[in-house]
Amino acid sequence: MNEFTNQLEQDAKRKTYILKGLQAAIVIIILLSYALATVRHFRREKYYNNLMEIGDHVPLSCSGTSTVDYRSYLSEYEGRFSR
Repeated sequence: MNEFTNQLEQDAKRKTYILKGLQAAIVIIILLSYALATVRHFRREKYYNNLMEIGDHVPLSCSGTSTVDYRSYLSEYEGRFSR
């Protein structure tokens, strides 16, 4: 009976180690996925911020009354600035 009990305990320990290893691998994969998503998010934000700075409003014409007609390439919106 004692040998059978020891065998069951060893089997339980073996299964526990396998499940702990699997759990650790899953946690590492989740953390790696979160880190990659964060890096991608910051790179995308940087790209779009640079894009907004480069081509925000391009003047089309200026009149003598200090009215500027402009066109925004990002939103295809036409409007007027007046000072």
